[in-house]
Amino acid sequence: MADIRTNLTVAEAVKKIAQASRDECLVLFIGAGVSRYAGYPDWRTLLTPAVQELGGWEELEGQTLPQVAQTYVNHHRDRAPLRKLLRDQLALKKAP
Repeated sequence: MADIRTNLTVAEAVKKIAQASRDECLVLFIGAGVSRYAGYPDWRTLLTPAVQELGGWEELEGQTLPQVAQTYVNHHRDRAPLRKLLRDQLALKKAP
């Protein structure tokens, strides 16, 4: 497996990425903000209904977004309500 962290031109990098894809050894690490450009909400927006149910952001001060999600799961003693909330929020996706 090749390491492409070098000073490549864009064209060279594209060729190497395409080859890695053909070789089925391509892994992309993309920031969470990418989905927002496709019209999907960010994590804070996704979790807002859960936060409201738990008493608001002030009640959860200092918690990271994954911790907020876990607090919601713990509150319901089940993951199903979180999955439903996320599905419902994602169904509201805006057209790009």
